[in-house]
Amino acid sequence: MFRIGQPVRGFLALAIMVVVGLAIYFVARLDIWYPGLPAGSGVAMLALPLLFVFVWLFLFMLYFANWPFQKVSQPWQGILVSLLVLVLGCITYYIFHHMLHWTAHIFTIGVLWLIWAFGLGGFAGNPIPTAYGGKQPISGIIGAITTLGLTLVTWWIIPDQFLGAFFAGASPYVAGGLTGFPFVWFLIAVMFMMVWPLWPFPAAPQGTQLWVRLGFLGFFSFVLLWILKAIGLDWFTNPMAPLFILTVLHPLLWWALLFQFWPVHGIREAPRGFIVFIVGSLAGILVFYFVMPLLAWDHFALQFCFFISLFLYFAMGQGMLMPPPAGTKMPGE
Repeated sequence: MFRIGQPVRGFLALAIMVVVGLAIYFVARLDIWYPGLPAGSGVAMLALPLLFVFVWLFLFMLYFANWPFQKVSQPWQGILVSLLVLVLGCITYYIFHHMLHWTAHIFTIGVLWLIWAFGLGGFAGNPIPTAYGGKQPISGIIGAITTLGLTLVTWWIIPDQFLGAFFAGASPYVAGGLTGFPFVWFLIAVMFMMVWPLWPFPAAPQGTQLWVRLGFLGFFSFVLLWILKAIGLDWFTNPMAPLFILTVLHPLLWWALLFQFWPVHGIREAPRGFIVFIVGSLAGILVFYFVMPLLAWDHFALQFCFFISLFLYFAMGQGMLMPPPAGTKMPGE
């Protein structure tokens, strides 16, 4: 795919992402993975093990530097790391669900773990790998333990009303009923990381970037909550609100990661990001109201599977190595 230009490469990548996402969805929803639950209820649990897959995906990208496969050529490096994070995600889920019996808290803990992985990763200048000189696996192990430890402390001291509570009448196995403020923050963080990597201060030192970015993420997270409530999708009472945001977020990420911002790749980062945000959001809204109702599958779980397959392609496979289209304005230019 290296020799294929945009937009053909983007459409091929999108086809791969959809196929992989559907494969994850139909395999992971099988009842054999959820012993002790009523038949057919496994799909409601699907986002929980996949969330830990997502956690390990970013831990390997930010702290392990794809160890122990960093010297393996692509695409085998991506395939091997993808399989490893799938296994580690399932093992982590087994520990929290079957051994600790913390099923009701898995979604909150997973999202907080992602927040700390981001916070001590790119937002802070990757201090842990820097301190160990990138030596593996110690950098990755310390990073995983540190971020998990901070996650558990955060989960312990912050009220459940803020982290996320069950929707009235929702099944305790429905992950969508646990999406509190950290999940909003995480979705906003992903959008900014991919659409506006350095804006609003591209030339600022890394420490300044961290605090400015945290402030922007916090501010726009609450703006999003207010907007959702104004249109009748209160985040803490309406189970459709998380699905709405995931649906709107997908076109933005597809445009940024799969199509590499084509055909607006030649525009500077800030205005390009606003174009992607406006057009992508409108596309996501149309999908949410006119396409999703036609699908009989579990919408939240399906969106999460596409989320996983997108970042498996980008971070662990060929996606991050693809040369951008000629004339692309890089972040900060």
